[in-house]
Amino acid sequence: MDWRKHISALSPVVGFSPPVRPEEICDAEAKLDVIFPGDLKELLGQSNGLAYCGASLIWSADEIVRQNLDMRTERGFRSLFLPFDALLFFGDDANGDLFFFPILDGETGHGSVFRWDHETDSRILQEHNLKTFVDKFITPIS
Repeated sequence: MDWRKHISALSPVVGFSPPVRPEEICDAEAKLDVIFPGDLKELLGQSNGLAYCGASLIWSADEIVRQNLDMRTERGFRSLFLPFDALLFFGDDANGDLFFFPILDGETGHGSVFRWDHETDSRILQEHNLKTFVDKFITPIS
């Protein structure tokens, strides 16, 4: 899929970044010990992150690693939240909530996108795939 063309048709205000190299995605997967969903790899290969209306809708590969390691190792979180080890965070809504793919046996194969509510620690299904999630998050041109 041509993510840049598709997203640009939805809104002209999306901030794209230069693409990430495939080896950088492999490095990120190795650091987190998880296989990224194919559509996330494809999107990162076309834009290493997406910014929209103040939200980092899709983080860069480096930011995905940093944020996930922080969420998994922050001591204070252990007493406040359920574990984050089975979640692959990949973006945020600029209000404190984070978006993630669930991890099962080291893979994020089914590709459903969830939102982690930072106030309630709820994990809420947003969409069944990344494309639909992006489509609904980004306000289409009228």
